[in-house]
Amino acid sequence: MSIEPVPSVNRAAQTDQIKIVEEASKPEIKNMVYDSALDAETKQALDKATGLLQTIITEKISDKVLRKMPSDEYLQLLSLLDDIISGSIDKHV
Repeated sequence: MSIEPVPSVNRAAQTDQIKIVEEASKPEIKNMVYDSALDAETKQALDKATGLLQTIITEKISDKVLRKMPSDEYLQLLSLLDDIISGSIDKHV
């Protein structure tokens, strides 16, 4: 009766891990999508009410606004909160 050595657990785990990494590294292209970011232009504007810098992303040709960061609604909310807080604190100390 001969006893054969059992393969090391570490060696088996390493080969499985290598196979998983190789499978994950293969790029899979399903649909080619036109990247409109190449036609975009960024501008920055200072919001006077809040004092925050707002980045505006527009299309180069049509000058259509694609996105504003932070959004106008967020800036309006911050301005409203600032008015509420400043109205409740007496500045004449």
